[in-house]
Amino acid sequence: MSAERWHDTNSADLIGTRAERAQLFEHLVAATLRRQAISPAKNRIFDIDVTRDMGRHRDALLDAATPAELWYALNLLSNTRRDRHLQVEAVPGGIMPPADIEARKIRNYGALDTNGAPRLDIELATDFGGDRPRLFLAGMAPGLALPAGLEVGAFLTAVDGLPFADYVARIEPYHCYSTPTFFWYHLPHHIVRQGSELPAHSKQLRLSFETASGPVEIRLPYRDPQSFIPPKPTRYAGWSCLGEWESCRLHLAPGAAVIALEWLGFGPTLCADVDALMALCIAQNLLGHGLIFDASISRGGDYGGYLLRVLAKARFQINLGDLRRCDAIPGIIDEVLAEDDEALASGRLNQGQVAATGWRKRWLLEAVLPSLPEGGSTPAVPFKCAHQPMDGDGWLEPAETHFTGPMVMLTMPFGGSHIDQVAAQIADNRMCIAHIGMPLGGFSKTWVGTEILRLPSGQPIAAFQWSCGNTIRPNGEVLESNPAMPDRPYPVMRDNFTTHHAEMLDQACALLLGRD
Repeated sequence: MSAERWHDTNSADLIGTRAERAQLFEHLVAATLRRQAISPAKNRIFDIDVTRDMGRHRDALLDAATPAELWYALNLLSNTRRDRHLQVEAVPGGIMPPADIEARKIRNYGALDTNGAPRLDIELATDFGGDRPRLFLAGMAPGLALPAGLEVGAFLTAVDGLPFADYVARIEPYHCYSTPTFFWYHLPHHIVRQGSELPAHSKQLRLSFETASGPVEIRLPYRDPQSFIPPKPTRYAGWSCLGEWESCRLHLAPGAAVIALEWLGFGPTLCADVDALMALCIAQNLLGHGLIFDASISRGGDYGGYLLRVLAKARFQINLGDLRRCDAIPGIIDEVLAEDDEALASGRLNQGQVAATGWRKRWLLEAVLPSLPEGGSTPAVPFKCAHQPMDGDGWLEPAETHFTGPMVMLTMPFGGSHIDQVAAQIADNRMCIAHIGMPLGGFSKTWVGTEILRLPSGQPIAAFQWSCGNTIRPNGEVLESNPAMPDRPYPVMRDNFTTHHAEMLDQACALLLGRD
C-alpha cells in the first residue's frame, strides 16, 4: 500500500462506514469474550475486563478516517488482552502497511542491529532496583557531544516535554506484552527507535535527564540505524567455548568443574543439537560437572521435552494444555493439521515428533471437535500432545544419557513462549538447586485462532487473533502472565547493567561449588 493510500481519507471501500465499524467493534468484544483463554494471573495483574478495556478504544475505531488510523485502532484493541503472542496482521486485499512501516517493525529483540527503524545515537536501559522501574542513559555513539554534566547513568525524567510517567501512559497501549517486567525491560529499545508500533514520530526527540547539577535536556535526531550499532555486551569472558550449535553454546568455567549451557532457542535443529551436545559432554567427561542452564537470551520454539530429558535426573511432570471450546477451534484444527502434514512431508521430523503428529490429530478430531457444543475448556492433556498422547500420565523419564551434576538456572525477561514453558517445568519439578535473575516474559498458550475481519461487502480488513488455550504448569497454575519466579532474584540496575550477567554466573558457580 502506498503512503498516499495509507493516509487517504477517501477510503470507505477499505475501512467501511462509521456504522460498519461500530458493528465490527461489537463483534470483536463478543468474540474475545467467548474465544480468549482466561489466565487468573493476568486478570489479577492487569484487572482485565474485556468490555471496559476494549471500550476505551471504541472511539478510535469508530472515528478512524484513514487505513492507518483503523490499523492502529485495531492494534489498540488487540493489545488490551495483554498477550504477547497476539497481533494484527495484514492480509491480501486488506490494509497493507507501507513498506517503510513494515521495515521499522521490531520483530526480534536479539537482532536489533538489523532493524530498519531510524534511531537515536544513544542507548537507554532499565533499572529494576527500586520500588518502580526507571530508565537511564546506558551508552552513546562515539563522538556524540552531550551537555556538561550529562553522563552514562543519568535517569530519564521527561520525553518531549511530558513527565516520564505521562509519556509511558501515552505510548503503553500501543505495546504488546504479557507481564509488566517484559514491557519495562524492552521499553528502552522502542524509545530510541522510530518503530512501527506508534502511529506517528517526530524527526527528533527531546529527552530530559536528572543530573547532579540539575535537569538537563537534549534534542537528538533520528538517524540511519546503521549510523550507531551499540557494541554487544561481552558474555562468558574468561570461559572456554567448547561447542556451538544453532540451539545453544556450551562453556567451561575457568579452573572449575562447572559448565554453562547457554540456550538460544528451540528451532528445527533442536534434537540434533542436543544429541551433539551430549556426545561432546560424554567425550570430555562433563556430565557430572555443575551445570548452569542459562536461559537469559533464549528464543521460543517447540519440543523442549527433548532438552528437559537430558537435564533431568529423575522422573518429572510436564506441562499440560487445553483449548477453550469456541467457534475458533475448527479453524485452529485445520491449521494445525495442515502444518503437521507439511512437516511430515518434509521428512525433517524424528520418530518422537512423527508420533506426536498422530497423537495430536487424534486428540483434536476425536476429543476436541465433537465436544465443542459443551462449551468451557477441554480437559488438559500433555501439552499439544508433543511428548505423550492425550491419555498420557503427564510424566517423562530422564534420557538414558543425562547430566548428573547439580544445576542452577538463569533467566531474564528477554524472551518467553517455549522457554517460559521449559523454565516452568524446571522450576516446578525442582530440577535446579537455585533459580537466579529475573522472570522470563511470561507468555505461553496452546494455539492461536485467527479471523480475517471483513466489511459487510466482503472486503477484507486485517487478521485478528485470539489465544484459545492455556499452558498448565506442573504446579497446576496457568502459565500465561505467570512465569517461573527466581528464588534468588537478581535485578539488572544502573550500577550493574554492564556486569549483571557475569555476576549471575559468579553466583551460580559459588552455589555449584559449595561456596555460597
